[in-house]
Order: sequence, then structure tokens, then C-alpha cells
Amino acid sequence: MRKIKNKQRFSQYSILLCILLIALCNCTTTIPISATNNSIGEKEGISRTTVILGTVNTNNNLATGLIVSNSEFGVIEAVKNGKIELVSTVDMKIANYFFFKRVELIVNGH
Repeated sequence: MRKIKNKQRFSQYSILLCILLIALCNCTTTIPISATNNSIGEKEGISRTTVILGTVNTNNNLATGLIVSNSEFGVIEAVKNGKIELVSTVDMKIANYFFFKRVELIVNGH
């Protein structure tokens, strides 16, 4: 009887551990969004957000979902954060987790 309980407990912990590992696994991708004729500058501005149960789009509406943590997320916020006057490049870094995504817009310029 005791062996059966130990096996059941072990299998419950194994299932819980597998679910936890799947939830914490991620895949990070960085993609170029835009580039200009300006030379690459020394300044960098970053805008961050977290999207829960949603998508990230590289077109006009960047992040949509059940919960978006930063309503100001976008290129304008990244330019302000980096105090950039001339934009050179815009890249998007997306870290996909099981239920949510962490997104960064990285703007380089002068």
C-alpha cells in the first residue's frame, strides 16, 4: 500500500515539474523593423511591454492581448527614453513564453 502512494506522489510531482518547465521555456527572436539612411548612432532607446494571452504584430498595432502592461509601448516611447533626435534603426525583440510574451522595441540613432 505504501509503495502505491509513493508512486502516485512521484507521478504527481513529475507531472507538476513538466508543466512548470513548459511554462518557463522560451524562444527569443530579434527582428529588424525599420532602417533609415542615417548612420548608426551611439544612442539607444528601449520600450518594453508584456503581453498576456495575445499577439505581437510588426505593423501598426504592435501588441494586442488580454493584458498589455505598457500602454505607451512603441517607437515614440523608445525615442523619448533614449533621447534620440535622428532614428537609424528599429528592432523588435520578442521572448515567447507559454502564456505571455515580453517585447522590446530597440531604437538606435543620434
